[in-house]
Amino acid sequence: MFIDDNLTQDRGYAMDLFRGLMPLKKIWVTQVSVEVADDLELLGAMRRAGCIGVFIGLESFSDSALCSQNKVIKAPSCYQEAVRRFHEHGMYVEAGLIFGFDTDTAGIFRSTLDILDQIGIDLIQASILTPLPGTVLFETMKHRITDRDWAHYDYQHVVFRPKQISAKDLQAGYEWLNKQYYRPPKIIRRLVRWLGMPGGWRNAVYPLFLNIAYWGRQIRFRYHGYDPAIFADH
Repeated sequence: MFIDDNLTQDRGYAMDLFRGLMPLKKIWVTQVSVEVADDLELLGAMRRAGCIGVFIGLESFSDSALCSQNKVIKAPSCYQEAVRRFHEHGMYVEAGLIFGFDTDTAGIFRSTLDILDQIGIDLIQASILTPLPGTVLFETMKHRITDRDWAHYDYQHVVFRPKQISAKDLQAGYEWLNKQYYRPPKIIRRLVRWLGMPGGWRNAVYPLFLNIAYWGRQIRFRYHGYDPAIFADH
């Protein structure tokens, strides 16, 4: 894996890198911006260089949440088209998601799950908004922090008072979404899709392994949860 928040930010450098990788026959994944899907020449070079998967930090499908972070959201149909192009080039797509923005309500988990299924995301790495000490976020939220056990600052625990929902519902919704997304029947349906992508079994084994690993985490960390839109903590 190329550990780079956006490997293709410098397009010229990226194209030189991919040309250098092509004869090496390596298999790799990396992080990119969703806009890479609009550059078919770049996608083709990535594919020929051995890229089989990309991580994209979508963060949220909520307009208001992303606007609060000075980021712009695209319509689900745009994401769906981008994912389709990555798939056509034999690349699975992992989406980074964050829950706990001040604008997030009880319905954010169900709506996110529906959109993920709609646009064909292959994996998710979901996190809970975490104000790490020493950051601007920590300073702006310190009057709302309820837990100063630094072991809980792992993006899996709620350590502050959310605005729109309770801390209990945020934690439960996060766990519920993970469990729902990585249910074995859903993994099997995604496997069928991966087998139809360029590379077939050769490439499908990687997202399959990761899906199973994420499913195993639900058991290891004893995720339970519930849909706050239905069973909100009042």
